[in-house]
Amino acid sequence: MKKRALSPVIATVLLIGIVVVSIAIIWVFFRSLTQEAITKFGGQNVELVCNDVVFRAEYVGGEILISNVGNVPIADMKVKEYADSGYSTLDLEDFAINPLNSGQSGSYSFDSDGLTKIILIPVLKGNSNSGQVNFVCDEGNGYEIEF
Repeated sequence: MKKRALSPVIATVLLIGIVVVSIAIIWVFFRSLTQEAITKFGGQNVELVCNDVVFRAEYVGGEILISNVGNVPIADMKVKEYADSGYSTLDLEDFAINPLNSGQSGSYSFDSDGLTKIILIPVLKGNSNSGQVNFVCDEGNGYEIEF
């Protein structure tokens, strides 16, 4: 006659299980939203340092000439190539770019056949909890060259 006692125990265990699983799902979701902070220059967020990057670039005779005229060292460059068929992104690291410190220049062979324009996007090296990492600045911090 006392079979009713089993049903509240099962309901309580199920409720606790549902709460634990819900908390785990919410925790994983919010953890994936946060990015690891990348810093440069004594703790300044690397995204803010991107606004301080100043460089000049021009395309002359099959080469891209890049001059770092600012105070922020540039570790690498991304190149966003625009053609009539769309765009693609490549890394100037493929062209053996050396880091450009303040006042340094470099020239890199580049084939512009079929391209309408390119945007050079600076890549900065920053510090994170996992060591040094590269950070690609926004396209708005880039330099546009039209052909």
